[in-house]
Amino acid sequence: MDAVRDRPELLAARYRARFGNEISTDNAREIVSPEYASSKENRTRFSAATQKPAGLLADYLFDQALHRPDPDKRLLITMTAGGTGAGKTTAIHANSDLHRSQFVYDSNLGSKRSSVRKVELAKVLGYQIHIVFVHRDPVEAMVGGVLPRAMREGRVVDLNAHARMYRDASENFGYLVRRYASDSVVAFTAIDNTGFGRTPMPMPIEKASRIRYSTGELLPRLREALDKEYAARRISSAVYRATLGTSGPPIARGVPRD
Repeated sequence: MDAVRDRPELLAARYRARFGNEISTDNAREIVSPEYASSKENRTRFSAATQKPAGLLADYLFDQALHRPDPDKRLLITMTAGGTGAGKTTAIHANSDLHRSQFVYDSNLGSKRSSVRKVELAKVLGYQIHIVFVHRDPVEAMVGGVLPRAMREGRVVDLNAHARMYRDASENFGYLVRRYASDSVVAFTAIDNTGFGRTPMPMPIEKASRIRYSTGELLPRLREALDKEYAARRISSAVYRATLGTSGPPIARGVPRD
């Protein structure tokens, strides 16, 4: 955290040189912690520890990019929303707005306060905002997205965080749709990415904005799926333990919102 607070411009310059105009907390982890970035094993080990400093750098990059627009591009930004492993990064790379936008903020948009602050700041500065929500069944997203990525890259998401993000991202997307329903500068797109091997399909905004999850319902399903993947030897013991996190053998309750 101290490095981000003390020398944000240096870290921002390193980020831009490596990742260009795609801003994400996951990319920022690679910049804020050389130790995290040094190996797949360290990505597994330090995924949780790098969350807050990487998020702080991503916020700094967002604010900086808003105030330094490319004069050759229209004042448009693209923001993603949705749970972990849903396929958001793949979706934005398939979207033409990626190339037309000043930058892409690849995030979950799981916080109402942070999301509204970013949208309102962009509006004040004259931007149009395109919010792309990607939906995928949470268990499928873990089995087909989060765990294979952890095995390839080392970066893990524990069960509690995965469940919370699906709850908060879907709830917040609905909130943003309602809040900006009559605002002509904020546009929404929803994509349904559920189904192994299935081509992502457009999803009605009304349907996407009504999706809701509870951690109490999700956690037992996620734990069962995680155990099956480990028993089938499709994930390592290190990924299994890190994904399990603080979820003990019996998961009887949901996770507090805060």
